Amino acid sequence: SDPAAEDGKLMIVDFGGGTLDVSIVDCFDNIIEILCIAGDNHLGGDDIDAAIAKYFCEKNHLCREALTPEEGAVLMRQAENAKAALSEPGATEGLMKLRAGEKDYELSLDREQLAMLCEPVFKRVEKVLRRALENKKAARGIRRVVLVGGSSRMPVFHDFLEKLMSARPVIAAEPDKIVALGAGVCAGIKERREELQDVVMTDVCPFSLGVATYNSQIDREPHMAVLIPRSSMLPVSHSSRFYTLHDGQEYLKFEFYQGEDYFVAGNLKLGELQVRVPRGA
Repeated sequence: SDPAAEDGKLMIVDFGGGTLDVSIVDCFDNIIEILCIAGDNHLGGDDIDAAIAKYFCEKNHLCREALTPEEGAVLMRQAENAKAALSEPGATEGLMKLRAGEKDYELSLDREQLAMLCEPVFKRVEKVLRRALENKKAARGIRRVVLVGGSSRMPVFHDFLEKLMSARPVIAAEPDKIVALGAGVCAGIKERREELQDVVMTDVCPFSLGVATYNSQIDREPHMAVLIPRSSMLPVSHSSRFYTLHDGQEYLKFEFYQGEDYFVAGNLKLGELQVRVPRGA
């Protein structure tokens, strides 16, 4: 195919077992520019498996907590297998079977039921997609939505994205392997491999980075002072000035966070650093 046909702005949706990552990427003449990134580190196909397992228990009047660890593991495998079966072309049902205690249980899952169970998960996916699309400059002129990751094989996921984006998404070749292949290409670029010497890739910071701060001594909850905003092009540096809260203070403790919440309690702590300062400074 014509390499130029692959040029343009793409939205890459990486929907794996436990994570969701959305990137808006501009590709032109061996230059790959990552414009915007959004994601959820606790959202993926595992959540759909859990919803299917819960549905199986409800339909069979089983108490999930009463299952042995072995029975619970079998139930989750059956849920994953039913989801995979319904991802095959032309498939109309996924059959689940479980022996718990001295009884046998089963459930036939169809695509309508799977779509219903996926709905809460897909609503969370939509929030991430809309967060990426908030960057109007990056979102303008997206030519194609490309799916990668094992969970992207699900036809119900394709239907959801088509309705949301008003365009049928495209599944990448070997969606289970393509992230690893991409990591290999990135490593090759950084090593300046001869076969990749003409490829240029830029990256952006996926989350805002900052420190916990107080406006005054009466503050009860620290807020996030953003140093590097989300989607800043990497590499990037920033400097800011911070002051002590009390007279005679001998140390400043910096707690570093990533995230978009105003209060640091809603963000992810990355680490901390304590700095000695002169008294009265």
